[in-house]
Amino acid sequence: MRRFYAIIAIVCLLGVSPLIFVIQAQDGFSAEEVQDVTQVSTTSAQIAPQEELTQLTEKYYDEVEDYRDIERKYLIARETYYKNNTLAAQEEAIRLAQELIKARANVLSTYFTYLQRNLENTLGIELDDKVVMSNRLESIRADLEESKKDAGRIKNRTQVDLTFADMNAQQKNLTANAYETLALIKIGQIQNAIDQATITREMVSSWIKEADITEASALKKTRGLEEVDRLIQSSKNNLTEVTTRWRARMTTNQYSEGSYQSFQEDSEYSYLQLRQAHSFLDETVRTP
Repeated sequence: MRRFYAIIAIVCLLGVSPLIFVIQAQDGFSAEEVQDVTQVSTTSAQIAPQEELTQLTEKYYDEVEDYRDIERKYLIARETYYKNNTLAAQEEAIRLAQELIKARANVLSTYFTYLQRNLENTLGIELDDKVVMSNRLESIRADLEESKKDAGRIKNRTQVDLTFADMNAQQKNLTANAYETLALIKIGQIQNAIDQATITREMVSSWIKEADITEASALKKTRGLEEVDRLIQSSKNNLTEVTTRWRARMTTNQYSEGSYQSFQEDSEYSYLQLRQAHSFLDETVRTP
């Protein structure tokens, strides 16, 4: 089985919801796109400057087109080399492999920049957690820049094989960091939603104390707030459990599609409790 010129890349930012695709090295030099994961919901908790995110998204699309164009040319050059087995054909395939590595680095760098900007500007995230993940993303981006320099030093087929083997070995780490960041962003969004619900609850409580209503009505509304308190506390407790599990898994660098889906299912309970709390708040204000 021949093995030459394989590539791994993560491409993303489909609209405002990043999707991760992995192009894996295969025997016989074929490549398959495997849709992995995930999506960042755009809520009021996420306040990354929209203009910058728009620019990054547009840059991403341009880089993906460049990547696909270079990949197409590379595949043709690879087949030409296998067909003719000439030095000129091999040199052209190596040149295009270098360009493919650089294009891969550009796409990945834009993706992780997008993630980092969302992370840095999302409210509700513990500072220590945010710093750890932001530093990881910064390190990944620095490594990607270095990989572009390394690509220019590739001179022969053996070096190409080794480079692609190294990139395939990076797959697990890159994917784990992407999922971990997406999960942390959602943790921040939930915490911010809890904070907003708490503020709204206090506003309603103040209104009840000052409103021109009967004592019976005030007592009824106060009981409604007690249920709101229970729901908000339940949401907080669930978020604490979810965050604890996130930290434990984050230290092992083993986040995957399955673990992220489990995280989404577990964290959804917090949103459910908050939706119920807002319904009670609305009913408390509207009913006599």
